[in-house]
This record gives sequence, structure tokens and C-alpha cells, in this order.
Amino acid sequence: MHTTASYLLSLLLFGTLLFIYPLLSLFSQAILIFGIPLLYIYLFIVWLIFIGFTALILHKTDSTPKGEE
Repeated sequence: MHTTASYLLSLLLFGTLLFIYPLLSLFSQAILIFGIPLLYIYLFIVWLIFIGFTALILHKTDSTPKGEE
């Protein structure tokens, strides 16, 4: 059975991979979308996804009864 801590640790490791330099350099180009640099859009979207997944993990574990974890 997976625990909340293991899901959060997996999310942290995945997040670390998305914020390392080689991947960020792919989005660090002179491309503007609605006047906003592509790198800023990438960072904002990834940040929102992490907030969403963290909320999903924590909400899912809060709704389970105490004896079933």
C-alpha cells in the first residue's frame, strides 16, 4: 500500500527533474506567447501542476478513514 509520504516524495523527485537546467534551457528561448517569454509560461504551468497534484494527494488521503491507511 502506498502512503502519502511516498506519493509526496515521488512528486518532489519528479519536480526536481522538471526544474533542472537542461530541461529549463529548452524553454529559455526568445519565443513570446501573448508577450510573455516561453520560460515564464513553462515555470508557471509546472508550478500550477505541482500545486494541483499536491492538493489531490493530500485531499485523497484526508478523505480516507483513519484505519484504512
